[in-house]
Amino acid sequence: MVLNGKVSNKQTVTQSIVRGSGIGPVLYTVYSSDLKAAGKDSVLVKYADDTTLICPDQTAVSFADEFKNIQEWAKQNRLKINISKTTEITFHRPNPHKHNLPAPLLDIEQVSNCKLLGMIISSSLSVRVSE
Repeated sequence: MVLNGKVSNKQTVTQSIVRGSGIGPVLYTVYSSDLKAAGKDSVLVKYADDTTLICPDQTAVSFADEFKNIQEWAKQNRLKINISKTTEITFHRPNPHKHNLPAPLLDIEQVSNCKLLGMIISSSLSVRVSE
């Protein structure tokens, strides 16, 4: 860049949008517009800088394959998935005798409650507003 006849030094850009910026969520929405679920029965919900994968149990594309699809998209777009903030929740009927957890994905924590858009959702589908 040249300003008042002086040339500035080149710097490598190592970060993107400043966290908490007003434009960040909009840019993520635009940037992730080509991220699609691999299977027709799965759904990707994108909000601000978060992506949620909803994958039914009985489907042609497994949860593991759906997650690999997201990882590959991230790699192609030079993004990193924050595994420490990535969780898996399996929804089931309230009767615990009729539910089996699937095998966990490598390094992904299985949880019985998760926070989504300001709500705490339990694996038995009870919901409460987070504080």
